[in-house]
Amino acid sequence: MAPLHGRIIDAWMQHPTARFRAQPIFDPLRRWFPTANLAADDEIPLAATIEAMDAGGVSLGLVCACGDLAAE
Repeated sequence: MAPLHGRIIDAWMQHPTARFRAQPIFDPLRRWFPTANLAADDEIPLAATIEAMDAGGVSLGLVCACGDLAAE
């Protein structure tokens, strides 16, 4: 792997599940872009997220999970 110099490090990686897209934080996006269908009940295939990352040249992703912060 090449050294990090000149490489982009993205600090956020999130597969957009239906539950995630339905969060109130996205209400403004739903108003501004109603055709984006952010609250759709259908799931986006994980393969679509991986394809988007491949197209963006992402070669390495570090993922961690956290609990439902709204439940605390």
